[in-house]
This record gives sequence, C-alpha cells and structure tokens, in this order.
Amino acid sequence: MLVWAIVAISIVLIVVNGIAFLMFYWDKWCAQNRRRRIPEVNLLFVALIGGSAGAIAAQQLLRHKSYKEPFRSTLWTIAAVQFAIVVTLAVPPVRKAVLKPVLGPYRANCVERLIDETGGINIVECFRRA
Repeated sequence: MLVWAIVAISIVLIVVNGIAFLMFYWDKWCAQNRRRRIPEVNLLFVALIGGSAGAIAAQQLLRHKSYKEPFRSTLWTIAAVQFAIVVTLAVPPVRKAVLKPVLGPYRANCVERLIDETGGINIVECFRRA
C-alpha cells in the first residue's frame, strides 16, 4: 500500500508542478503580448497546493516575477514551509521532536504509528479522535 501511495502522490505533484510552470509561462506570454494576466493570487495558490518547485523553476528559467516583491518572498516562503513539513514528516528524529510539543502526546503517537504502519495515509484519523 505504501508504494502505491508514494506513486500516487508523486504523480499528483508532477502534474501540479507542471501546471504551475505552464501558468507562469502563460502569464509571461500574456504580459509580453498585452493580454489579460493571471492574478498573482492564483499563481501563489498553485504553488501552495504543491506546485512551488514548478513555480520557482519557471520563475528562474523564464525570468518572470523574479524581482517582484512581495510576490517573490511569498513564493519562497511557501516553498520553505513545504520543505520544512516534508523534512519534519520524513525524518523520524525530527518528527518526534516536533510533533509532541505541537500536537500533544496522544496525537503525536497516533501520527507516528500511522506513518510507520501506513506511510501516513490515514493521518486525518488522529485528528478526528479526541
């Protein structure tokens, strides 16, 4: 079950990052051709839902919105928070050190158990229980 979950998450992330890259490409094309642009909030939203790598790659490769503040800082903050979450969940000693103070002992143990048993598929279950 864990392998299929990793494959499914990887496919979703590839698609979302591809969409983010294409949105930046389209927005740059629209800017150059005086067409209606994609709102910045939409570009940041697609980064927030997992497309930050594609958004940053497009920003650097296409040189689009690479100097615009606060957009640039917000995009990099989103990427940093996502990276911190991944490291926290992926590295067991970090996960243990962070989860207990943040979630409390019951939920932290529940999350630990579910990550070990299912790869984190049912983490939401830990938050439904009291």
